[in-house]
Amino acid sequence: MSVRESKDFISDMACNDDSTTLLATSGDGTLSAFDLRQKKLEQRSDQSESELLSLAIVKVRPSTLSSLPGSQ
Repeated sequence: MSVRESKDFISDMACNDDSTTLLATSGDGTLSAFDLRQKKLEQRSDQSESELLSLAIVKVRPSTLSSLPGSQ
């Protein structure tokens, strides 16, 4: 599978438990969700002013976390 949806580097990726959705953060400041079954972009966040460097899928509630440079 090859997808060229981001305008900058991919900084982190995570897959949901059933491996149907891939999340990716990017240097262009977006969080993207890809449908792996249909091999296409499902959703993309609005562009942040800063690059997004990492993400985590939190199991407590359906949530996604992402960090910005200099944030704590």
